[in-house]
Amino acid sequence: MLDDFKSSQGHKYKCITLYNLPFGFAYMTEARDLWSVKVDDALADAITQKSDGFEVDEYNKVRRKQSAKGTSLRFYFNNHRLGNEDCGSDFIDLVVAEIQNSTKTSKVLYTKPLDYDSAFFFNTYLRRERLRKLAVNHL
Repeated sequence: MLDDFKSSQGHKYKCITLYNLPFGFAYMTEARDLWSVKVDDALADAITQKSDGFEVDEYNKVRRKQSAKGTSLRFYFNNHRLGNEDCGSDFIDLVVAEIQNSTKTSKVLYTKPLDYDSAFFFNTYLRRERLRKLAVNHL
């Protein structure tokens, strides 16, 4: 994912700041493959019910069905939006889609909104940067 961000030259975008860096990072990375990845119960259920080419084993690990070739299961991030003023969080959707490589068609199997506190990220970064500078000064 870091290579995708670098190749998109995300580090050069003027509109990416410390407050929205995680969202810029998520948008500038290519969709990632879920084959052989262990997933949570909700995603496992969605794959089991909606996927034509993939299934989940007893350990919640994604595997390709024997009968289905030429499909891929990918996840990506989409639909960044601001939360309301009371909660202070931003949201982005984790989307899992099954892609038929021969026809270049896709079907969304799962969407989950993820909340994210940008101020917490920014403050954590500043605290760690202060500690790093303190350590450099004393070494």
